[in-house]
Amino acid sequence: MNFTKKILILSFLLVLLNFSFLHIVSAEENQRGDLTREEIIIEAQRSLDRSLSIFNIVATAMGVLVGLITIIVAIAGAAGFFKYKEWKAVIEDAKREADTIKRIRNEAEEDLNALRSGLGDLPTIPLTEKPSEEEMEKLDEFIRKFDVFETLGASLKAEDYMTRGIAFYHRDKYYSALESFKKAIELRPDLAVAWALKGAMLEKLGRREEALESLEKAIELKPDLAVAWALKGVVLGRLGQSKEALEAYKKAIELKPDDANALYNKGVVLGKFGRYDEELEAYEHAIKLKPDLAEAWYNKGVALERLGRSEEALESLKKAIELKPDDANAWVLKGAMLDKLGRSEEALESLKKAIELKPDLADAWYNKGVALGKLGRSEEALEAYKKAIELKPDLAEAWYNKGVALGKLGRSEEALEAYKKAIELKPDLADAWALKGAMLDKLGRYDEALESLEKAIELKPDYAEAWTGKGVVLGELGRSEEELEAYKKAIELKPDYADAWFNRACLYALKGERENALSDLRRAIELDSSFKERAKKDKDFEALWDDEEFRKLVA
Repeated sequence: MNFTKKILILSFLLVLLNFSFLHIVSAEENQRGDLTREEIIIEAQRSLDRSLSIFNIVATAMGVLVGLITIIVAIAGAAGFFKYKEWKAVIEDAKREADTIKRIRNEAEEDLNALRSGLGDLPTIPLTEKPSEEEMEKLDEFIRKFDVFETLGASLKAEDYMTRGIAFYHRDKYYSALESFKKAIELRPDLAVAWALKGAMLEKLGRREEALESLEKAIELKPDLAVAWALKGVVLGRLGQSKEALEAYKKAIELKPDDANALYNKGVVLGKFGRYDEELEAYEHAIKLKPDLAEAWYNKGVALERLGRSEEALESLKKAIELKPDDANAWVLKGAMLDKLGRSEEALESLKKAIELKPDLADAWYNKGVALGKLGRSEEALEAYKKAIELKPDLAEAWYNKGVALGKLGRSEEALEAYKKAIELKPDLADAWALKGAMLDKLGRYDEALESLEKAIELKPDYAEAWTGKGVVLGELGRSEEELEAYKKAIELKPDYADAWFNRACLYALKGERENALSDLRRAIELDSSFKERAKKDKDFEALWDDEEFRKLVA
């Protein structure tokens, strides 16, 4: 609000205050005049209206300001400083301005109609569609002039308030938008789209129960209003009512099959139900309708990864980034995908970009740690995990991987504490239980180690690595028969797990079962040639070091 306008409004308030002094005007003067208190208020308001010309012509505005001040002085004069005839003369002057006021209001109507015409289809823009810069300029102009139209008594319609609400929404002024949609409903209680937009604003403001009521009212008024069903799906989803949300999206799509956003949101809900093939289909349909929908490309990547199609997932994420280069989450997922595909250096670059875009994104720091760990840069990995934990102290996976990094750096006690914290945060994290067991084994706390490994197996019965770890601990406890059974189970679950073959070979060698020992060692070396060097140094094979076949195997 500009300075002149503020002064004018203040002046009007002074007018109202001065009315309280009118009772001191003599009865004789009051009888002689034909001017009532209500008429004085009307005349003052009309003078104020003149000051709010929509054309913002400063000279005219200042002229009106002078006129208004004259009226204020005249009212004060009514308290006894001036004669009544002088006050009445001022009022008569104000009446003569009626034709000017009428002209201003007519001009306001003309300007309002011109603005409506210029907006064209803008008022019907979906909230999900960001207006162009040119369109926003028109909406901003509408906002700027709206208060003037309202003050001058222009014939504003419910649709005009909706337009203002949409303009406010795109300027992130959600409270103002909500008030505009409420006013539209006040003017036209049967306007379903206004109820729907009110619901959208309430959802934006976190008032989801109220939002749902508003959207249900919109649907009651117009059952075929697709946007109301789509918005209802959004609200239900955020209220945790995924099944109902899915039904709402289905209805929205039935009414409007080309609604890319509804299809996208349907995909999100399907993903929550583990229906990944259908989820992927929904995203692909959305992309076909709206190829520049970055969120759909991103979630398509997520769905493809869930289906084990990592290469395709990576391509989808690249497209999401092409469309929205500043999406830090897309850079994180791209990095994670590259790392999974064994391209850790590229992954690291992607994760650095994510951190550059959003330095406080814990997932980016966590995945950076994973990539650094795979590159053998344990110290740097540890620092990355620490940063992730600083940003998100309840990120169990970061605590787990911090333990891994500490273990590689030989800091066993600290590693153990990190695993304990990971388990505290996420008691069903089998990997943390398994490595906690391995660390306890390393520290010579075998009974505790066995307990931890058995917990890992309880959580994940097909966990071959945990079965192998259990076998190692049972060996330390002298329970060789159970140790052998543990290795057998590990090999059964994961026939290409070299560690299980090697550990069983060690056990057979200690038991003096030469053929079994050499057979298992051969298989371990076939799977991982590094076991040649380990076998040469491992004292479990001491009895075979001079064996010719053993020597050939490890040569």
